[in-house]
Amino acid sequence: MTKKRLKILSQLEINELYNIPCFTKSEQQAFFSLNNEEYTIMNSRRSVASKVHFILQLGYFKATSQFFSFAFNNLQQDVNFILNEHLNNSMFCDKMVSKQTRQTNQLLIAKSVKYETNKTKIYSNLKKMLETKSRTSCNPIYLFHEILCYNQNAKLMLLGYSTLQDLIGHAISSEEERLSKIITKQLTSKDWEHIENTLSKTDNEYILTALKKDPKSFKTKHVKAEISKLSDNLQLYYLANRILPKLDITHQNITYYASLAEHNPINDIKKLSSTKKALYILSFYFLRHQKIKDNLTMSFMYYINKYQADASGKTRDRIFADKMEINNDCKGMAIILRFFDDENISDDTSFGSVRKNAFKHVERGKFSEISDYLQGLLFDYQAIRWEEIAKLKGCITKNIRSIFNVLEIDGDKTQKNLLASISFLKKYFASTSKIRKKMLANIPISCIPKKWKQYLIISSKDESNSEDVIDLVKYEFMIYQLILEKIEAGNMYINSSLSFKSLTSHLINDERWSNKESLLKNIGNKKLQMTADQLLDTLEEELEQLIQNVNKRIASGENSSIKIKKDGDEISFSLPYPDSVDKENHSVFKQIPQISITEVIQFVQNQCDFMKSFTHIKPYDAKDILDHTAVMACIIANATNLGTYKMAESSDLDYHRMHIQMKNFMRIETLKKANDQIANAIADLPIFKYWDIHDDYIHGSVDGQKFETRLNTFIARYSSKYFGVNKGVVAYTLCANHIPVNARIISANQHESHYLFDMLFNNSSDIDVKWLSGDGHSINQVNFSLLDFIDKQFAPHFKRIHRKVVKICGFKSLGKYKNLFIKPQFKIDRKRFNREWDNIQRIIASLLLGETTQHSIVSKLSSHKRKSKTKDALWGYDRILMSIYLLKFIDNPTIQLNVRRTLNRGEAYHQLRRAIANVHSSKFRGSSERGIELWNECARLMANCMIYYNATILNALLSKLKNEENIKLTNLLKYISPVAWVNINLYGYYTFEQAHKPSIDIEKLANAINMVNTTETLD
Repeated sequence: MTKKRLKILSQLEINELYNIPCFTKSEQQAFFSLNNEEYTIMNSRRSVASKVHFILQLGYFKATSQFFSFAFNNLQQDVNFILNEHLNNSMFCDKMVSKQTRQTNQLLIAKSVKYETNKTKIYSNLKKMLETKSRTSCNPIYLFHEILCYNQNAKLMLLGYSTLQDLIGHAISSEEERLSKIITKQLTSKDWEHIENTLSKTDNEYILTALKKDPKSFKTKHVKAEISKLSDNLQLYYLANRILPKLDITHQNITYYASLAEHNPINDIKKLSSTKKALYILSFYFLRHQKIKDNLTMSFMYYINKYQADASGKTRDRIFADKMEINNDCKGMAIILRFFDDENISDDTSFGSVRKNAFKHVERGKFSEISDYLQGLLFDYQAIRWEEIAKLKGCITKNIRSIFNVLEIDGDKTQKNLLASISFLKKYFASTSKIRKKMLANIPISCIPKKWKQYLIISSKDESNSEDVIDLVKYEFMIYQLILEKIEAGNMYINSSLSFKSLTSHLINDERWSNKESLLKNIGNKKLQMTADQLLDTLEEELEQLIQNVNKRIASGENSSIKIKKDGDEISFSLPYPDSVDKENHSVFKQIPQISITEVIQFVQNQCDFMKSFTHIKPYDAKDILDHTAVMACIIANATNLGTYKMAESSDLDYHRMHIQMKNFMRIETLKKANDQIANAIADLPIFKYWDIHDDYIHGSVDGQKFETRLNTFIARYSSKYFGVNKGVVAYTLCANHIPVNARIISANQHESHYLFDMLFNNSSDIDVKWLSGDGHSINQVNFSLLDFIDKQFAPHFKRIHRKVVKICGFKSLGKYKNLFIKPQFKIDRKRFNREWDNIQRIIASLLLGETTQHSIVSKLSSHKRKSKTKDALWGYDRILMSIYLLKFIDNPTIQLNVRRTLNRGEAYHQLRRAIANVHSSKFRGSSERGIELWNECARLMANCMIYYNATILNALLSKLKNEENIKLTNLLKYISPVAWVNINLYGYYTFEQAHKPSIDIEKLANAINMVNTTETLD
């Protein structure tokens, strides 16, 4: 056992898990109800006290999987309920029952519910389970949750908290010991030296600290710094690549160990055992190396696109200038052409005098150029473009070649010629000038596209040497341009990167996929376990029926929402664009006295204790304790873009106190947990159900919001439409019933639709979104398919619906639909889908297992530039699902209204989010991608606190109206959004420690609201 027990749960969480539950009336009804077997056992107990004890213990065990020692007089409400429900209010002595009675009841209960209660057996089972799970992740919280899940599935009694601490501590220690033996055996003295080197200082900065930093931009100095990190620590990557596979740990565990190296201070890492140091540092650099390769690949692509755009721009300018000049000369040429019809010029006039006269109108030497122009021989765009590229030689060498030399570029079988040219260039750049001259005789040219050969190959003018000459500058850039095109098309890749490796490297490997049936069974996805024909048969029946029904309703006039327009032979149609009644800052909130944001956050903390999510970065030996007040200040400081330093000037807290809490407790992971805690608390309020757009499921939306960045970060991109000449990012958010349940930061140039599956699948709150809507940016070629495989409905909004119906498909031959108004334009290729079903299953299974970056797979599957039979088959399946949804969308005005309504709720959250950002400055101040992500999570947390506060007021109002039996106003509450800030003061001096703050009386606030006077009504 470990000497010091792990700190896994907060004291409040321990109490919630291990204390006797406090049941509500509905919970009493659920947990104290008895089936026939339980009723028989209860009746077999002799005394009333024994019967009451049996029912109490049984109910508590069903709720917690634990047995408790208790006195009846401490549980009077539950005892009274049992006496009334099961024992005809019998009188009994409320003293504690005997030890023997307790033990007998526990045995009877265990046998009845079929649970294992033998602590020795349970301990042994958990120990074996943790041995396996610790290889997946050694995160104590993860292991604790795995125990709870395993207990429930295996029907095991829950052991005491200290016992579970010891079990988890032992599992982690055993795993560390196992890893330690392997690491010690595998590492040489030189390897240890490389690892220790990362903890040394250069230029007043630790090497490991420098490795953690992302580049700020694509500037040459930042790119060079990334290349230096790569080359200086290459041995470390080779070492990690050699050691980590031998450790037999998952990617999830590697990520966990890497996070410990990233978040812990250098001095703390130095104090660790040598093997722990090695494990953390190797894991960190293994992932960091791939991230650096990502950064360099993006820089490589950026500069190629930049120089292509520069060359194209200069080419157009040159052609325009030359055309303007030659157009002036053409005016003179027009005058000269009139000479031939001029009867005043005699046939006997000498050519010399005519030519002399012609030179008055067109300069000598210009005639050949004008002649070429008139014959269409001038202004070869490609020739001028390649000339302009050649002029960029210095820039290409400085900014692209340096990156090219360190990228390990690979490709598929179709890229042999290009790979040979890449290999040649790398050897050429690494060679001396003497060797280079010899190499030029064997330069590979088979990869040069025919359309470019005339511009890159210069024919020799030397009669003694008939060999052609390659313009090496143009050739070099051509290779770079082809690499970029092939990476985008998926034919070339950088396998040592995170995002630019091949699609197959993202997927389940061959060895695991060979056990496909058991793997899919463990995943538990029903659709993946079906045959391709079973899947398509179900969809065919639904789609063909819809095609007929939708057209019938249009022809009969039953679908009154569709507006058909005729313009000659051309027929088009449109659908209404409904507005939503869910508005931010509803007028009811203007009746509520304004309070400060500090009071709101304190109120939310008192109600749902989201602070318990902020755990210390160190599982052992944590010296600093959680300071609720300082964490609240940090949340507001980051959310409002104020920063902790300026918050110290604008509040009654000092900077050092906030800084300590920021460093030890505030991480993206803890902030996400805190957000989930509040979101779940809102979902538990009765008012939450009133916001359901559908009766039986939750309808959410995703959308991105642009924010300018104050500091240069690698994730920030230019977008002239939103940021002018500055840079910014997109805060991409998933909202459900007004609540922002998940969010992430993406670059302004990244396609939002690539992250939609990520956002929904990785939603860690208890709010289960079944329908998901988005605007045009949410649509790609695979999102209908991907969401269908996880039993979710993708429901985007279509503004120009008549443009989308041309994508509808059918299973029958197209001639069968010729007389229909809305008819399929494509026939489903069932054979192709059948052939590729195994590959599709593998892709979806890889996404569901989540062992890789899901958006990377989605972006590759969505690319139009990639050619793949599997991709085409998946796109075909997506088209079937989109056709079904489109037809339902056209036919059902309720769907149209609901989609618009949920999107407007997302827009309302954006208004709140913007109001929070504008408190200090709408610009993000984070200095790195992770920093911006953290600030955004703080803003989401602050928004969730405000929504929770407003939701509790509306919830109290709901209770009041129900008691008054006011059905009309109760129904109106469905359309009042809790997204409001008119009643909350976000500005001014922030007081966190003001003594005797008055408590917020929600009932009083609700009673003060006059619903009759509200200025907003239903449409």
